[in-house]
Amino acid sequence: MRKFVPNKKHEEDRSSYWTYLLDADSSTAIKPLFPYRTSSERTADTNQMDWVFPQHVCEKLTKLSREYNIPMNVIIEAAWGLVLQKYNYTDYVMFGIIIDDPHLNGVMIPVRMRCNRDDVLFDLLQQLKEQEAESRKYAQCDILPRKINHLIKTVCIITDRTDKSKQIIHFPLKDQLSHNPPVLLLHFSFDCNQLNVMIRFDESNYTKSEINNILTMLTFALCAYAEDSERKVRDISFVSDEDRDKIVTQFQTKPTQYPHEESIKSLFEAQVKKTPDRIAVSCGTE
Repeated sequence: MRKFVPNKKHEEDRSSYWTYLLDADSSTAIKPLFPYRTSSERTADTNQMDWVFPQHVCEKLTKLSREYNIPMNVIIEAAWGLVLQKYNYTDYVMFGIIIDDPHLNGVMIPVRMRCNRDDVLFDLLQQLKEQEAESRKYAQCDILPRKINHLIKTVCIITDRTDKSKQIIHFPLKDQLSHNPPVLLLHFSFDCNQLNVMIRFDESNYTKSEINNILTMLTFALCAYAEDSERKVRDISFVSDEDRDKIVTQFQTKPTQYPHEESIKSLFEAQVKKTPDRIAVSCGTE
């Protein structure tokens, strides 16, 4: 991501920074895509699902965070961004985050993430860490809510429970999200031994099965960071060994016999002789 060059006046800096980060030439906010469902298949209810990530994954992520001074919220953001990219077949996504930092006072900050298949996971963490540090400088800006309310489709709330004596911050979500509620709201909570998430979703957009699939993929992304943060994005597997075995061995169709000595041209000509009156190719009205 290109660097932001501040203006001389602080107020101008704030407006310029968010204009730069929310550049209209870039992609807008993304949500996980699923097949279209008819109105009869939809419900207007809001539902929620709780999910606990494996303890060994949380412990390894905590170690990664401490060893390289990468905030845990940045690791979570990187993993969620990878899931959004995977679902939307794009390398450029945006979503909102709210972290329990008293200096931010519960302000929602947009995160814009861009990476390709050859990028290293750890480099992505460093990029997001730098972006967050820059965004914090300009978070208290009147123009920010107006710019992001119509863009943000998924929001992550990230709560650090590591320090038991730390006062829990109550986020003013009603003010920030009431006019344009997110399609997905994920509330992460973590300490040294446990990481969990509560996800709220609109059943007019997602089924419980689809949400379960999203959370499974998020688990794979977090596991990738826990196991080897030096691997490339292309090396992340979002399919379990069991499911991969089913795809390879059970879901494959039986091989079809065909004449290897024939060319595509000769096979096409033979089919024309068999059914000369049938349409071979059509395009629009032609």
